[in-house]
This record gives sequence, C-alpha cells and structure tokens, in this order.
Amino acid sequence: MTFLNKPLPTKSNGKPNTNKDYEVQGWNAASFGVKAEDCPYYATSTAEKYWLKGHRSVN
Repeated sequence: MTFLNKPLPTKSNGKPNTNKDYEVQGWNAASFGVKAEDCPYYATSTAEKYWLKGHRSVN
C-alpha cells in the first residue's frame, strides 16, 4: 500500500471534504497499519483532529 502524506483531494462532485471524510480516512489508515505519527499534515487543525479521532477508533 502506498501512503500519501497530503490532504484529501477535492471530491468529484465539487463539495468540500467534511470532518467525517477525514475521520474515515484516519480509520482506513489505522486499519492498514499506518501509525498515528505518520498522520498527514492538513492546513487546519480540525482536519487533523478528525483524522486522529478516526484513527483512534480502530484501536
């Protein structure tokens, strides 16, 4: 699996990514064994917060 350390791409329908999208991304990363220390950098702390929330829900 290739892990890209960058923000989620824009949705195909043009709508912005939601907190739930970031939470799901974190959950998926944890499921594939990506460590929280490898959390991608996001421009806003909210995105990182929700990524980590999803990541922690797997443990």
